[in-house]
Amino acid sequence: MFTSSTPYKYAMEQTISNEEVIDLLGEPIESDGIMQGNISLNGDDGETNFRIPIKGPKGEARIVVIATKDYGD
Repeated sequence: MFTSSTPYKYAMEQTISNEEVIDLLGEPIESDGIMQGNISLNGDDGETNFRIPIKGPKGEARIVVIATKDYGD
C-alpha cells in the first residue's frame, strides 16, 4: 500500500532528484527496508505519516513523510 501511494511516489521523486541528497548518498538512491507508519483515508480526506528507509553507495538515510489531504486535494 505504501509504495503505490501518491505521498510515497512524490517523496521518492523529490529525493532522487535532490542534489543535496545525491551528494550525501550518491546514486542510485533506492528504498531499503521496511517502511513504518500509516496512511488513513476517509472519503476525500486523509492523513499520512510514515518513514521510508533509503540508501545509496555513500550511505543510508530516512525520508519522513507527513501529509494531509482535504477535500480531495
